[in-house]
Amino acid sequence: MYDRIYEKIKRNVSSAFAISVTSDIWTCLHNNASFLSFTAHWISPEFKLEHGVLAMKPFSGSHTGENIAMELNNIANRWDIEHTKIHLFIHDSGANIVKGVRLAKYDSARFFIHSNASKSHKRVAQNPD
Repeated sequence: MYDRIYEKIKRNVSSAFAISVTSDIWTCLHNNASFLSFTAHWISPEFKLEHGVLAMKPFSGSHTGENIAMELNNIANRWDIEHTKIHLFIHDSGANIVKGVRLAKYDSARFFIHSNASKSHKRVAQNPD
């Protein structure tokens, strides 16, 4: 079943003219495990908006820009996505993901609402009253 779905998504992604990617990296507060997500968004040849979660995986090691760049490129390569096909990479404002996307040489934009929500969440956690 996995192989069939993988091949279907891969065919759909390969037929896209351009792809936007949203990505995030975070650490679970309960078990300190880190994860990286990579979701592709594209318009099909029939002009239908499509998306697929191409990776949501554990991220071991240090969250350096170099390690993030390497993993982002590994994910794109696994799905045979040409570097030039990714026209925009959307992420939060964390210095490590900003650096990783820059080192991977993707055009990018920061998702400011996520950053504002994160700041609000931290304020609530610090001042629960």
